[in-house]
Amino acid sequence: MKRKVRNTEIYKHHGTVVTVQEGDKGKHRDHCLCWQCGFFCPWDSKYNCATARILYSLCVIFNIVTPVWECLLYQQATETQQKRIDKFENK
Repeated sequence: MKRKVRNTEIYKHHGTVVTVQEGDKGKHRDHCLCWQCGFFCPWDSKYNCATARILYSLCVIFNIVTPVWECLLYQQATETQQKRIDKFENK
């Protein structure tokens, strides 16, 4: 099966030149389960689950963005937790 080739865009992300597939730039939070998870603490990553902490470390080391689409530890955030996450996201 042949994969459709998508156009890419080169831009600077956190001071590093990176490449992203066209249409995906800035969509990480829309696709990542972490932004809806009760274990997620974006304002202080040391409180995140082990999966999120390790994945974030890899993102920093390799200058990549990796949304989580499937996760063994995922737990739907409560309404209060989601409000805190959303407040951080909208800063």
